[in-house]
Amino acid sequence: MGRNIEYNLQESNPSAIYFTIIIILLVLLSFFSLFTCLGCCGTACKSSCMIGSFIVIEFVLFGGSVGGLVFLHYKYGLDAVQEILDQELSRSVSSYSQDSVLIKGAWDWFLVTAQCCGVGVEGIKVWSRADLKPNYRVPQACCKPNYDECMYEPGFETTNLSDCIPILLPFSQALIYGLPVLMLIS
Repeated sequence: MGRNIEYNLQESNPSAIYFTIIIILLVLLSFFSLFTCLGCCGTACKSSCMIGSFIVIEFVLFGGSVGGLVFLHYKYGLDAVQEILDQELSRSVSSYSQDSVLIKGAWDWFLVTAQCCGVGVEGIKVWSRADLKPNYRVPQACCKPNYDECMYEPGFETTNLSDCIPILLPFSQALIYGLPVLMLIS
């Protein structure tokens, strides 16, 4: 990852967010392993108790995901996914730096793959919050092929100036709306 992760959750710890993510992933993966085991083993052993537990947990997860969707649409309106995507992508740009290997690598890969550079309403101005090399206005990943110097003066001919939100939006919507549908079907 390129960071030294300290094992504490204090606000003063700059790696507390990474440590929190690791803890959350471990708990979620453990829970889903138990959940999967209840479903598979309950069916294999024909245990009504295990199958019943699986069904109850699945309905609780389904209810939580539908409740989360209702809350998102109540708070943000019909464009909830787009607004949240815009906010979070803009927020993550401030973590883009040479020290944060994971975030920098993910952003660079996405910018090259999607051939975009702008984020929401701010466009490429959002990159002023990033820790770029001196005199860079955008990351090098925003440059079109054969234009290696576009970071200093981005332009239409040299830089992929399009917005990244419309590229990510269908995938995000499919994930957010698709998971409750899959739970209901299963």
